[in-house]
Amino acid sequence: MEEKYWHIDIGELRALWLQGLHIKQIAERLKTTPQVVYNLKDKHKLPARPRVCVEHLEDPTPEEIEERKAEIRARHMAEMLNR
Repeated sequence: MEEKYWHIDIGELRALWLQGLHIKQIAERLKTTPQVVYNLKDKHKLPARPRVCVEHLEDPTPEEIEERKAEIRARHMAEMLNR
C-alpha cells in the first residue's frame, strides 16, 4: 500500500529541514506527526544532519531557572496568540 502525503508541502518540509529544526518542530508546523516527517525525510532523500551532542552543564542557579521559566512562558504565550 502506497503512503500518500498530499497535504504536506515538500518545499516547506525541505526548507524547515535545512533550517535545522527538530523533527517534532517540523511536524508541528506541517500539522502532521513526527513519523510522517521521518518517512518523508527518507523518501525525498533530505540530507543527513549531525547529531547534537549535549555536554554536561552545571546545575542552574535559582535565578537562572526563574529567567528560563519567564522566557518559556513568554514564548508559549506568543505561540498561543499566533494560533
